[in-house]
Amino acid sequence: MRRPADSRAQRPALQGGSALVESLVALLLFALGLLGVMGLQASAVQLSSQAQYRAQASWLANAVVSQMWASDRTASSLQSQFASPDGSAYRAWQAQVSASGLPGVSSANNTLPTISFSTLAGGGSSEARSQATITVGWRSPSEAQTHQLVTVVQLK
Repeated sequence: MRRPADSRAQRPALQGGSALVESLVALLLFALGLLGVMGLQASAVQLSSQAQYRAQASWLANAVVSQMWASDRTASSLQSQFASPDGSAYRAWQAQVSASGLPGVSSANNTLPTISFSTLAGGGSSEARSQATITVGWRSPSEAQTHQLVTVVQLK
């Protein structure tokens, strides 16, 4: 069956706006994809800075542990030199933490680093061992949450 000639003439006129609609839908999908990529980029930057802060806090804790290992490791000597807030070595380390650029380290944020000691039984030997708990805290500039790295080390 043949169609009338006038229906063929109307056909292009009915489809005249479909290319515009298709291009608008394609533009919308591209914009949504671009927003998703931007969101991923922002998240990656935030996670990268958090990893940097954790690595820096770990390095600072390791630095004070190294100082403890190099010093006289008797319980009384460790307590007098490194215990917070009065130990002389602790005060020097606290100044190092404050100068390190770790964000939000202050008494107002309750993020000052601390070192506490406990004595462990010798476990069969006559020597008692000291256990140091080192806490380094920080607060990221874009967050209200305080982060902490806690390191526990046994010194013999």
